[in-house]
Amino acid sequence: MANESQRGVVLVKSAAEAEKVAKALLGNKLVTIQTGPEGQTVNQVFVEEGCDIARELYMGIVLDRAAAMRC
Repeated sequence: MANESQRGVVLVKSAAEAEKVAKALLGNKLVTIQTGPEGQTVNQVFVEEGCDIARELYMGIVLDRAAAMRC
């Protein structure tokens, strides 16, 4: 089961806080719903500047490889 206290995405407010979070993640195993119970070792982190978001949307894509359909 995924560790509820672990997060693959962490919002921070300063460079010092980003450094602290990155050091805690790097080289350690991250277990989330996406990684499954075996987890994944964190070898790199990506840092992105935040922005004001008026609306957040998510999109999903499902591939049926068995049908091998092309549109």
